[in-house]
Amino acid sequence: MTLFQIVGGKKRGRSPDTQGLEMSRLPPTLLESRGIDGKETRELMMEVANSQQHKEGCKTMNKEDFAVGDYLYCSWGYDQTNIDFCQIIEVSKSRKTVKCQMCSKEVVRNERTADYVKPSKRIGKITFRLWVRRYKNWLSFRGQYPFCGDHPAMRMGSFSKWDGKPEYETALGFGH
Repeated sequence: MTLFQIVGGKKRGRSPDTQGLEMSRLPPTLLESRGIDGKETRELMMEVANSQQHKEGCKTMNKEDFAVGDYLYCSWGYDQTNIDFCQIIEVSKSRKTVKCQMCSKEVVRNERTADYVKPSKRIGKITFRLWVRRYKNWLSFRGQYPFCGDHPAMRMGSFSKWDGKPEYETALGFGH
């Protein structure tokens, strides 16, 4: 019996590995009504846990995933897209937080309503700490950071690791 046969052959908005891991949380009456005993449930869960898809989705982030000197970016805005860049200057021993400084940005390419920007080498003076959040195959860095360069106003945001490609931003004069 396959995993999809047990749960009725429907994904129900979840990936197969998530369904398998949540089988232990199904009400006993549902498992019994499908003719599944405890041993068979454990075997199916082991099958899912050992599947290649599950292993790829649940990789733990290793030390090479982020390091001092990496650039992070935050994309935000309502009627326009703004990009903020920062650079990691310190990684905590637990790797649960990073200390950063804001970076200015430079326009790499300009189109009519769009600018493509990258971080410049100039680094701000105010330092701030971001919490590292790990999701299946990606990292998010979340916390408060200086809203306008070295101005003390702070804003809450989520950063992603910059991949080296220019980021899209609404061109000057085409937002609010």
